[in-house]
Amino acid sequence: MLATSRHAAWGPAAATRLRLIVPLLAAFLGFAAANRSLKQASTVTYIISFISPSCNALSGAVAKVATGCRIDFCVAEANVATAQCPAGTALSASKFHASLGVDVVAQDVVRRLGASPTGVTTDATSNAATTITAATSSFYTGPIIGDPNDKWWPYQWAPRSIDATAAWAKGINGRCARVVMVDGAFGTLPPDLQNKFDMSVTRSFADISFDTDTGVVTHGIATSGVVGAEANNGVGIVGIAYGATLIGVQVFGTELQAADSVVVKGIVYAAQRKDKGGAGADIINLSLGEIVDRANRTATRSEMYGNGSSIMHIFNRAFAFANKNGVLVVAGAGNDAININAQKSGYSDPCQNANVICVAANAPVGICPAGRCAAGHRWNCTGGLDFANANYSRLASYSNYGTAVEVTAPGGDTVFEGDCWLDDTVLVSAPGGVEKIGFGTGTSFSAPHVSALAALYLQKAAMDKGALESELCNPGRTKTYVSPGQIKTAILRGAVLPPGNAGDVRKLFGAGIINVARTLGL
Repeated sequence: MLATSRHAAWGPAAATRLRLIVPLLAAFLGFAAANRSLKQASTVTYIISFISPSCNALSGAVAKVATGCRIDFCVAEANVATAQCPAGTALSASKFHASLGVDVVAQDVVRRLGASPTGVTTDATSNAATTITAATSSFYTGPIIGDPNDKWWPYQWAPRSIDATAAWAKGINGRCARVVMVDGAFGTLPPDLQNKFDMSVTRSFADISFDTDTGVVTHGIATSGVVGAEANNGVGIVGIAYGATLIGVQVFGTELQAADSVVVKGIVYAAQRKDKGGAGADIINLSLGEIVDRANRTATRSEMYGNGSSIMHIFNRAFAFANKNGVLVVAGAGNDAININAQKSGYSDPCQNANVICVAANAPVGICPAGRCAAGHRWNCTGGLDFANANYSRLASYSNYGTAVEVTAPGGDTVFEGDCWLDDTVLVSAPGGVEKIGFGTGTSFSAPHVSALAALYLQKAAMDKGALESELCNPGRTKTYVSPGQIKTAILRGAVLPPGNAGDVRKLFGAGIINVARTLGL
């Protein structure tokens, strides 16, 4: 599941001395099955879909049908479990008694960005989750009238282009909404995010802890900043939902490796209620996905987000569980510049799932007027960016499209402006101190704009009913306040369709480019 990478870079202390530290950022995390050079494991993981009312019953059955096998993760409400077995064990649905309702058993596959697909069994990911126990600190949740004092606000075209400032002026900033970033890697959080995560439920299911610095691209930090970077703290950027609470669920670990079982665990954990041991999400942001080959079910070509349609079924169960718990799931459409609906033998997972809102990316044209950017600078548009007259109705050059796309949001690009291409990227949070920001492009960054808009809508719905403090902000609440369907309908209704033949434009942009003021009825 390897999506095309797009240009990006982490900013140094001074923008005028910009250097490309990371010339290619995987701006939409995609999997490719692990290559055969990885060592063979002593155990094999299976992902199980079942309808038994009891995890205990399934656990006992697994131990009986396969010697040495044990269930290590199970959520009966989600109908999903994972099992660890000795290497060489063959586990299948046919081995279980019909009363358990085991309909799919898929062998796990470990994936690494850039690896060639093979589908071997490895033990590169740990089954133990790591929880950080530090408490969430306070952060700014008040209204912003005028310009925030964050250092890089003068260069943030994305919030302005979707009318986010109209909501901020009324104190609508996502306060008390819980947005779970299922992503990786994270590592040491920058000042913009240090106060924003609920560490009591932030967790890593990967082979490293959430706060481990690996030296790889900190994709989780970048996407998290788009949603909820702290506002009015004098540094960094402003998140669209700067008042929201973030929760990190890390599914990528060493060398950006992940396993299908780890991603399944991350989604289910994120969607599970807090009183049941989960993260208690209102919104789940997924900046990852792939085109799945529907017909491919062979043992040697089992890399399709797992093992063909079998693993698709399991992920469908996970997304249905999120929907049942009132959790909106948002995913990027991908960066392959293809019509995902034209892949007749393929299925865009998770974008084509009925319980997921699929997001394409747009970018500005003319935000740095001709003559304002000296050749070779690629930054710091003389006289400032022209937010008012820029054209934002351009699909990003890399963005996937098709009828599966439901809405479009800022993702940035690097091809429209010549020497000023860096002004067209999305500013994101980055590690390394108060001056550090990132310049990103990809549907990795369009998805969190929609997740943030969902958080704004959630807060306003509670405010309108006079229930913000009593219900949404109640620390003991066990359910979301507005249904995923209501949020999705509002976002699509509020989107603005770019000019052109409506039928043709919808095939590119879905309902259109998100607009905060229209969605919230401001």
